[in-house]
Amino acid sequence: RILRFTPAASSIINLILSDVGRPVGHIVANLVGYNALAADVQAVLNTLVPKELDVLTVEGKSYTMRIQPYRTQENVIEGAVITFVDVTAMVRTQTALARTSELLERTGEIAKVGGWELDLRTMELFWSLETHRILEVDPSERPSFDQALNFYTPEYRLIVQAARKAGIDSGTPWDLELPLVTAKGRPIWVRTYGAAVMEGGRAIKLIGAFQDITERKQAEAALRKADAMLLSLAAVERDTQDAITVQDLDGRILAWNPGAVRMYGWSEAEALRMNLHDRIPQGHRETALATLLALSQAESLQPYRTQRLTRQGAVMEVSMIATAMRNGAGQTYAIATTERANATVDGQSDRAAP
Repeated sequence: RILRFTPAASSIINLILSDVGRPVGHIVANLVGYNALAADVQAVLNTLVPKELDVLTVEGKSYTMRIQPYRTQENVIEGAVITFVDVTAMVRTQTALARTSELLERTGEIAKVGGWELDLRTMELFWSLETHRILEVDPSERPSFDQALNFYTPEYRLIVQAARKAGIDSGTPWDLELPLVTAKGRPIWVRTYGAAVMEGGRAIKLIGAFQDITERKQAEAALRKADAMLLSLAAVERDTQDAITVQDLDGRILAWNPGAVRMYGWSEAEALRMNLHDRIPQGHRETALATLLALSQAESLQPYRTQRLTRQGAVMEVSMIATAMRNGAGQTYAIATTERANATVDGQSDRAAP
């Protein structure tokens, strides 16, 4: 039975003077999700071993409840003392941290960016779940720094070691793109960022991010290969009188042969800085964009007549043939062969059939 209580207990679990003498289980009515108080008190009195219960909720607040034997000055067990400790702020902080951690893990998975931390005092290495996924290492495994270093090929391990040393010695951050082989033997490219956490003028931790950039590297390689092929194609025709140009579907020039220089007047360097609007009379710009769009759906367009501007601002009638070429990344380029038209533009002007 309840013998006495403090004012704080009164405010927490709403005890009043008339509750004195009632069974201790009376308190349970105010505790959410808990109904074994009497049994727990009896267990403590039987064993004389204090007990701490999980967090309890009382009117929107959270408490830890502790039960311990109470002895008189004569060392006689009189009963038990029940203490409530307000842990509301701690529970809210833990909940927020858990939600933040879950959010970071989820966004890391979507962006293929993992996190890592190396405690320089204990040399303990921590990886986020996404880092484990990128390196194809079971999440239950906790590799050491030296084991993690072995994912890189020998020539790149020296680079990582040098970056780590600079971080520890002077707090210098790093941002590296390196190839490695995962735990399952799969070669990939990663971008690894690192920075030191300083305390008292010395590095105590290294923290960073880890990103799988294999797809980007593959796309860049495909683009370089395609660009080289297109530029080589344009170079083959450098001696022709016709203008040979290579451009993307936004109208940006990638190659501009001497025939184009002679025909339009702009140098290759100037042309590479221009956009579609710089080379086409105002009334023909929308049609030019539509032609590029049609080319994205076809391999080539039938010869057609249109108008282009010269460097001096003159409008020139031209006859054009456009061919599409696609690279490994799925991008389409337009290769246009252009010559001056002998006749004025008629009803076929700007009409291009795929």
